[in-house]
Amino acid sequence: MNYFTANRNNWNDRVGPHLDDQGEFYNVPAFLAGRSSLKNVELQALGDVASKSMLHLMCHIGLDSLSWARMGAKVTGIDFSDRSIQAARNLAAKTGIHAEFILANVYDLPENLNATFDIVIATYGILCWLPDMPAFMAVVSRFLNPGGAFLLVDGHPILNMLEYNEITRYITCNDAYFHNDQPEHCVVSSSYTNSTKILNNSATYQWNHDLGYIVNSLLQNNMRLVSLLEFPFCYYRRYKDMWQDENGYWIFPPPLANPPMLFSVQATK
Repeated sequence: MNYFTANRNNWNDRVGPHLDDQGEFYNVPAFLAGRSSLKNVELQALGDVASKSMLHLMCHIGLDSLSWARMGAKVTGIDFSDRSIQAARNLAAKTGIHAEFILANVYDLPENLNATFDIVIATYGILCWLPDMPAFMAVVSRFLNPGGAFLLVDGHPILNMLEYNEITRYITCNDAYFHNDQPEHCVVSSSYTNSTKILNNSATYQWNHDLGYIVNSLLQNNMRLVSLLEFPFCYYRRYKDMWQDENGYWIFPPPLANPPMLFSVQATK
């Protein structure tokens, strides 16, 4: 089974619904009107990026890449979905924002790009698509300048094992937490944007990665951990009972406790 082929087909199918989305995830019309797609966690982590070279791994349709470029970064985005890369290039042309977009599987990037960067970022919804975490961190290290900054922001891996019952309002542990080389086969009929468009290629393959496995994979690849932060909010409305806070993140309302739902890792080479 070629997991990458199945996942790429699925992501190609998502591009149309995501470009049409006018909700919390993409809202391309708002972006074209000047809205940034970036969130507080990554903005506070990286600060001023003006004139810095930035490699954005698994950039999808490029909204975050182009938002960083609007702030003055010299951005290169990569993704394995050809429709995503074409959409990103179209948005760059439409907005007049300069950014480069390269079609490549992240694991094959050393064969497709010969450069190093001040900043390497990977943010939101990317870890579950990576079968080999040490190999991914080796790619990060390969493209990061000495003294450069790596930022990873994603859903906390503990969310993979938690299930919230909206009737009883209890959170239970129903799934695995620790890394497993074997992927989970998922069948989906529509995108997480709640689009009514049906996806033609519904098979996907996803992997769990526990926090220790992620950090140790980083440390094994010539990088030094700067910070590991965990946050009691989610970057999307995972459950209907969630409220949106003033920063655009999602939380459970009182008196419910909020488990860690988001994390960030900063490292340097």
